[in-house]
Amino acid sequence: MRDAFKGRVDLSAKASEAINFMVNQLKEESSHVQISHSKLCSWIIENYARDHFSSESKRIIENHFNPKRYLTEMLKGAKTENEIMEALKSVQGHFQGTAQRNRPHRAKLAVQVAETKASAENGDQKVN
Repeated sequence: MRDAFKGRVDLSAKASEAINFMVNQLKEESSHVQISHSKLCSWIIENYARDHFSSESKRIIENHFNPKRYLTEMLKGAKTENEIMEALKSVQGHFQGTAQRNRPHRAKLAVQVAETKASAENGDQKVN
């Protein structure tokens, strides 16, 4: 094995099942295969990084979008109420798109907050 970095990777239950399946399948297909779970994970990561990562990075970002962090960053520079409202409006479309696909409950809450603040600014009363 090449230079090894000794570390730890936590796998989800599905990933653990998948790696177990793949190791067992490889060993069944060829009795000459000598591979551990760690070696297979390393091989998969190296090959994925080389062959697929650049084309999949947008999808990875969408699947791991953090709307709270995004909103916090957008609001950092806002000093007035109008700047806050503009920041909320500017991120609303993003929440309705990417975030709703990945975390509907968070996106819905963020949109409700933006709508409530916009209604308050316009003097509207919201009845629940």
